[in-house]
Amino acid sequence: MSDTDRFLEAIRNGTWFSLIKLTGILNIPPDKLEETANTLSQEGLIEYDKSRKWVKINPEWRTIFTDEEEMPKHKPSIATLIIPSKESIFIQKIQITNLTDKDIELWIRTYKDQVKLAVSEFI
Repeated sequence: MSDTDRFLEAIRNGTWFSLIKLTGILNIPPDKLEETANTLSQEGLIEYDKSRKWVKINPEWRTIFTDEEEMPKHKPSIATLIIPSKESIFIQKIQITNLTDKDIELWIRTYKDQVKLAVSEFI
């Protein structure tokens, strides 16, 4: 297992960890651990408080590093809708209108209290 893998494995529970403490636990030189933290932070995989030298896994990526038995019971809802040009649809109490001259595709993903929408041209 690489140092990066061991680092991510160590912080996967989502709480803040001190880099100094992780250096001792993982037996990775402090400068290499800080370099790894900087890189993973720039990529958005972890949150890194440079002033305090504390790190934690980015909550959006945490599920990638959890075991199946730790997976939340909530499953995301996913939908794809085609909205014809100059037409409207209703989802619950929300009206979505396509004002373009082309059909569009609306992708919806919900997970707990988060909703993600993506719109693309329907081909």
